[in-house]
Amino acid sequence: MHYGPDGDRSHKSPTAILTRLTVGEHVMKREFLAASAAAALLAGAGMAGQAAAQTAYDTAVENTAGLLGYYPFTQASQANDVANGHTGTLQGSASIGGAGTGFGTDPNQSSLVLPNTPNTGSYATAGGANPLQGGVSSTGTVAAWINLASLPSTAGRIFSIAGESQGGDDLDLQIDNSDNQLRFYTNGGGYVGAATDFDSSSLNQWIFVVGTFSDTGTTDLYVDGVLAGTGGPGGHGAENEPFYVGQSNAFGNREFDGSLGGVALFDTQLTGDQVEGLYKAAEGTNTGGGVPEPAAWALMLVGFGGLGAQLRWARQHRTVAIA
Repeated sequence: MHYGPDGDRSHKSPTAILTRLTVGEHVMKREFLAASAAAALLAGAGMAGQAAAQTAYDTAVENTAGLLGYYPFTQASQANDVANGHTGTLQGSASIGGAGTGFGTDPNQSSLVLPNTPNTGSYATAGGANPLQGGVSSTGTVAAWINLASLPSTAGRIFSIAGESQGGDDLDLQIDNSDNQLRFYTNGGGYVGAATDFDSSSLNQWIFVVGTFSDTGTTDLYVDGVLAGTGGPGGHGAENEPFYVGQSNAFGNREFDGSLGGVALFDTQLTGDQVEGLYKAAEGTNTGGGVPEPAAWALMLVGFGGLGAQLRWARQHRTVAIA
């Protein structure tokens, strides 16, 4: 016969009690081991995925319309575009910093390191089998994270950040050496400059800079997601010049000194909201509730496994057969 939890317990034998304990122990062990094994597999898969993790900024850039090329400068991508398969090369002493050397809050972010004090001719350029050339005509955007090791006024030369230029038809995001002003050139010499110049407090800091234009609207400069300068329509004709990072393809002696990261070229004019969204993605301030990290999932799984074992233990105790 069977006794429930509220039945008469005075007739339980020592054998029945021992049987109940033994069954409960086996259930708990089986459930806990299964949960632990599953958690280990999940955690391992998570760590493997993190080895080539895509950052929130990467995702935000690649989800923005009009992207011609995106250069995260990771050990895997080197100087290549990861959005459309354009190839690139490193020049001089240019190198790729490891994970954690880049901008923003994501530890996976890396950077392009350009040691150009003194000028070593170090930069990245479109090259190889499928270089990014042209693509920008009536609208366009150049975006990049910069980290200055020195000021252009100290180095005695303009620092080119990124662009595609030809004589009389500029597309250059750069810092001038006369006043350390961020400038965006979109035609034959015309530019929009930032209201505030860089100074010594700007050194060794990651700063997000964006130049964006339309030939029927405005030309705008953003610094850390905030509008820093604006002007009239930016005239720019279609060209087939190669995309350069850290140097100008049309003008010599403009090597950037420091590090660059997250460089992107678009054939569209970005809005203020889009620029702010890219900045916040890197800073980790627009991610919402988010999804638990793999390690968190593993801990949750262990917890749920343990809870399941407890429930099964309780169920084994509620009805015990006694011969």
